[in-house]
Amino acid sequence: MTEEVRGFRPSDYMNLIGKIPVFNGSRNCKEAEAWMKVVKSYKGFFKIGFNDGMFLTAIVSSFRDRAQAWWENVEDSVETWGEFESKFNNKFLKANTDEAWTKLRSIKQGQHQDVEQFTSEINGLFKAAGISDDGMKISLFISAINVSIAYELEKKRDDLVSYQSMVNKAVALEALLLKYNNNGMNKEKRVGFNLENDFGNKGSNGSVGNASEILSTASNDSLAELLQGMKQLNINLVQQQQQIKQLQEGNGGQQRQQQQFNRPPFGEKRPLLCWNCNEEGHPSRLCPKEAARNNEQGKEQGAQ
Repeated sequence: MTEEVRGFRPSDYMNLIGKIPVFNGSRNCKEAEAWMKVVKSYKGFFKIGFNDGMFLTAIVSSFRDRAQAWWENVEDSVETWGEFESKFNNKFLKANTDEAWTKLRSIKQGQHQDVEQFTSEINGLFKAAGISDDGMKISLFISAINVSIAYELEKKRDDLVSYQSMVNKAVALEALLLKYNNNGMNKEKRVGFNLENDFGNKGSNGSVGNASEILSTASNDSLAELLQGMKQLNINLVQQQQQIKQLQEGNGGQQRQQQQFNRPPFGEKRPLLCWNCNEEGHPSRLCPKEAARNNEQGKEQGAQ
């Protein structure tokens, strides 16, 4: 009962005057957004017996310059908080809303951005764009999330009863992809996994089939990487063989050149060697030892 009485007291609303920050109608959307955030925090104190007129009177007392001129033009057409908020956003936050819609049309999950980080970013854009419908949120989320995750979400779209349930599913799928694809960089087929624990009930919703598809993709990718590695290895081996051949040919030429340098020059005179006495300096026909031997033999024959 006390809360209901307090909700209708004009003094409770008038106490807001001076507490609400001044707003001069800046074209900076962030300033308008910050002002509205403070106003909504004070509005939360008046949940029971909320009086739109008294609350609006209190908060517009903080308007100056461009904001005050705007209020004077729309005051007669605004009777409720909802109408005020709509017109205020259209006037001072429209640029922010348009910017948010522009970003939503092109936003994509970053390569090094996980699902939770991306969800925080896109939720901020949903808020700035004034999007509250779960169906629209789901469509925009799926179009922006990682392709592998989006594919699985699209197949289960009819089972996603809310935007939050879809986000939870996306987080679980990302964890699964990281587990079996090692963050998409070193893909390899893993063993020892538990299909029932990882994918839920076997066969009840096609999860086991999804696991097979993921593992098949990982296996195919691994095979492709293996073939590419073998091809590169073969190229390297051929290059090495060519280098070895060139090196051998180069060494062979050097050896032949070395042999040519070591070979005695053509026409070089060798010492004259006697066949009789094996001494150098005279031919066998002029061998003094042979002549002496012949003289001795002649004398012996004459004496006989």
